Amino acid sequence: YQFPAVMPGMTNIFAYTEGFAFGGLSVRANAGDLHEDKFILLKEPASISGRVADGKKKGVARTQISRILLVDGDVTDPASRKFSIPFTKIVRFGFQVPTSDSKGNYSIHWLPAGETGFIKANHTKYAQHVISGIKVGAKDAKMTLSPGVLVSGSVYSRNDRIPIPNAPIIFTNRLPPRDTTIARTGADGTYFLRLTPGAYTYETLSANYASVTKPQVIVS
Repeated sequence: YQFPAVMPGMTNIFAYTEGFAFGGLSVRANAGDLHEDKFILLKEPASISGRVADGKKKGVARTQISRILLVDGDVTDPASRKFSIPFTKIVRFGFQVPTSDSKGNYSIHWLPAGETGFIKANHTKYAQHVISGIKVGAKDAKMTLSPGVLVSGSVYSRNDRIPIPNAPIIFTNRLPPRDTTIARTGADGTYFLRLTPGAYTYETLSANYASVTKPQVIVS
């Protein structure tokens, strides 16, 4: 495989074929770099399954597993091979987003056996939730969702104060693993999302605009 024009920064590469699990790697690319012989190892497939519940232990249906980060080796070692599967972004290629059923049960299939997963879950009525250090093959990966704090705002152009529609708003947790939560503005430039309490930076990008700064907000 070959990618002739890669933007500078961290690039996530993954592969899949019938009969094997997803495989991949992450590469930090700088301008002018040439990365060769980057192999992707495809392993036997396995699964992670569990249950999503609210604070009263009631199963939460329609929770989507939006992404999973997979680490092959010591999760504390920066040199360990890692890659992520963005389920919500690969629907167009025929993949389904793992979603909890009416009892809150969920399963994530086609994962590489023996690796460790960090799972990101989303629901419209709850704050985004991340569970860490789940071994592929686990059958009791439990998640407890909380309503979180409703955060809302607006995006305008700096000079003429025109509302910017369909702009992604990216909130990044200041604490490890520094997970991100993304919302998009509506036609009037407004957005809302739910976040767990903590410190975040936020920014927005669009085809013709970008944030001037990355301000910090304390959600409580």
